[in-house]
Amino acid sequence: MIFLRVEGFVGYAAAWAVLGVGVGLMSPAYNALISKVVREGARHRLRSVPDQLGGSLATGSVDWGAIMGAIQPALPFAITAWVGLLAVIPVWLKFKLPADGKSADAQVEDL
Repeated sequence: MIFLRVEGFVGYAAAWAVLGVGVGLMSPAYNALISKVVREGARHRLRSVPDQLGGSLATGSVDWGAIMGAIQPALPFAITAWVGLLAVIPVWLKFKLPADGKSADAQVEDL
């Protein structure tokens, strides 16, 4: 959303800095989750699936981006931002704290 609202080099530099911080914060958590859930022999296959899927989706996205860009130049970026925000909903529902307010780790320690 920052990327859509700014103008000028400094604003875009700040938007990319925020994106970089987000990736830097999410990558270790993603890698830790994969290492806990997936057995060691299958990790390399699991890590390549998002890259392959992204590549196959990117094939037609240039055409769709050109069509949307002809309508309004910021439209492809706005759609990407809104879909990203919609992705927060299942994460919020899946990883919310229990009713007593303790995290799962604190509940295990109480046992």
